Amino acid sequence: MPLFVKLIGSGMVFFSLLVIVYPDIMVSIAKSTREDKSVYFLGILRIVVGFALMMSAIECRMMWTIFVLGILLIVSGMFFFILGIDRMRVIIHWIAGRRAMARRAIGLAALLVGALIIYGA
Repeated sequence: MPLFVKLIGSGMVFFSLLVIVYPDIMVSIAKSTREDKSVYFLGILRIVVGFALMMSAIECRMMWTIFVLGILLIVSGMFFFILGIDRMRVIIHWIAGRRAMARRAIGLAALLVGALIIYGA
């Protein structure tokens, strides 16, 4: 299972590097949320990945860190459904509308979380 956690962390690092190098990719993702299915997909993806992190945390080096990150992902995924599609779409477009440097900073924060997941596995 730690291998699965490392794959999740590696995916986060990869996509974070894409955002850092090409910050306009966040605008493309925001444009793809015009359909309700894509917003639901993002919420479900967060819940599934969070659940996988929680289940795999017992075998990881930094068990509590991975477990808490899993809980945070599940809660953030549930917010997609609690707030509703229209509000989440507004939030996603607001984040994508920031300047390129702010989007790079978001990518850097996600890169650090991904690196923490890899290290903790």
